[in-house]
Amino acid sequence: MPHTVIPAASVRPVAYAVTCLPDGHPWQADLTLSVEQRDSGWIVLHGFRTLSRDGAWDLTEDGAAWTAGHRFELDQALELARAAAPHVLVNGRGVAQALLIHPGP
Repeated sequence: MPHTVIPAASVRPVAYAVTCLPDGHPWQADLTLSVEQRDSGWIVLHGFRTLSRDGAWDLTEDGAAWTAGHRFELDQALELARAAAPHVLVNGRGVAQALLIHPGP
């Protein structure tokens, strides 16, 4: 069997976590947005919902038209995620309530 040279492994960032809560906060996983790379750009996710170009949180779907309305350049996706992070809610509670109940990790 011929010897195959295997190239060194590559590493590239394909996801970013965006949150207003400090590391170790018990609600951090629930109140964190994810910016993830997809084939045609970057998406902003919160659970099963994806941020659209018009600012709405939509359930993820397939299709070219839906995809076009939910893909961003990385800088824009991170900017939108940073702007949305203070307003994320889970069961009606957000970052402010999380910090009042659990001020620190």
